[in-house]
Amino acid sequence: MHSDDGAGYWPAGRGLSPKIEQFLTPRARPPTGDAVISGVKAGAAGSVIAAVGLMWVYASGGGEATMPARILALRLLGDAHLASGGLGIVTGGLACLMAGAAFGALFGLIMSRLIGRVGTLMAVGVGTIYGILLWIVIQFVVVAYAAPDLLMLYDQRALVLSFGVYGVCLGLMGRSRSTALPPFGT
Repeated sequence: MHSDDGAGYWPAGRGLSPKIEQFLTPRARPPTGDAVISGVKAGAAGSVIAAVGLMWVYASGGGEATMPARILALRLLGDAHLASGGLGIVTGGLACLMAGAAFGALFGLIMSRLIGRVGTLMAVGVGTIYGILLWIVIQFVVVAYAAPDLLMLYDQRALVLSFGVYGVCLGLMGRSRSTALPPFGT
């Protein structure tokens, strides 16, 4: 009688299929540095794309497109005169860009260490889930403490959609060459 956990459990000639063995084999991990750098680039680009989308939604609803950036700058600078000018827009934009790049670096680290090499569809799915989880943390922890009036300016559906778009951008653009799967047949 064979033991369920022994190496000789499977009868001779009846091993696992190659597809199952391939599924059970751990995925190759890309170099962490490449994944983090790709995540930084994708995070910066994704934050710009999401911010432009949010400004468009805000402006199409009759608001001033740069108002949320100015409110963020008011919280960061502490001076209403500085925040209401061009410096306020630049400060708010840079804060979003730096946060997007930092969260992109974290995404690259997660993809490198925990997920491994995956296809485009899986990377987009993981990125979208990451973006939505990031929205939850930012909305209910960070911004609720630091600037609670900032989130009241946006339609929350548009805000969660922008974080989803940010995650999709991370999934699409955050894959370094070393994380990409080889083409079929190679």
